[in-house]
Order: sequence, then structure tokens, then C-alpha cells
Amino acid sequence: MLVSPTPSYVAFTAKLNGHAENLGLHQAIIFDVVQTNVGGAYSTDNGMFTAPAEGVYYFSATIMCHSGTFLEAEIVHNGNHVVYMYASDSNFEQGTNSAVLEVQEGDHVWVRNARTESDKVYGNDWTTFTGFRLSY
Repeated sequence: MLVSPTPSYVAFTAKLNGHAENLGLHQAIIFDVVQTNVGGAYSTDNGMFTAPAEGVYYFSATIMCHSGTFLEAEIVHNGNHVVYMYASDSNFEQGTNSAVLEVQEGDHVWVRNARTESDKVYGNDWTTFTGFRLSY
């Protein structure tokens, strides 16, 4: 039986093209435009990164809220909170955060709405999600 080699390089950057509105509590933010997806581990179907192999990974996300609103989002690992991002302003504002995680093969990492319902995320490539493997 031929076994597929584990990709040695895993890296992605995905952006939100359109605005995401009326998000429910803990609803995933789906970054719908993939700029880079080495190893194919990020999915635009559900907004999740699925680790193709265990290792230490770096993740970062930046969110922008609509003018006059606020937004709280979080990076989650297998459904568990890792870090928050917050943006609020009478004008457009961005929040960003990052984390280094020990990840097992098959683990999921994604960004979701963290605190309230009906939050609005500003797209147009101002909201991004990035990750890559540091070591294995």
C-alpha cells in the first residue's frame, strides 16, 4: 500500500471578500478567498484549518468591524477558546491576535464570532486568517 507523504510545508492565508453579517453566537467566520494554501489544509467550505500532521503551528487573525459597531471574535482549537480579537469604533477598526499551538493530526483551528449575535464583519480583504507549521 502506498502511503501519501505528510506535507513538510503547511501554510495558508485566507481573506474575507464580502461582508459577513448576522453572525450567530459561535458561528464560524468563513474566509472565502484563499490566497495561499500550501498543503491544502484550509477549507472555504467551513472556514476550518484541519492539521494534516502534528506539529507546532502559528495562527493569526485580523478582523474589521463595520463603522459604528463592535465585534468580538476568537481563534479556537477543536472548539476551545485560544485568544480573542476585538474591534469597535465610530469608524472602521481592526482587531488582531495570534497564537502558537501544539496541534495533532486532524485537529481543527478556526475563527468564530465570540460574544454576541448579529455581529457584522467587514470584508473586502480587510479580515484575514493565516497559519503555518513551525516544526514537526
